[in-house]
Amino acid sequence: ARIDDKIKAVVLRIDSPGGSAVASDAICREVKRLREAGKPVIVSMGNIAASGGYYI
Repeated sequence: ARIDDKIKAVVLRIDSPGGSAVASDAICREVKRLREAGKPVIVSMGNIAASGGYYI
């Protein structure tokens, strides 16, 4: 998504009770890279966004 000019924005739907710290950190770093590349990132939280889901 970061290098594809056809993708104008990224939408994340988070409904997570937590999860792996490593996976959450990897996703968070990529989201930051997307924003630095000028891509809007929209986040929608479901019923729960705990721990790793909230971190992202």
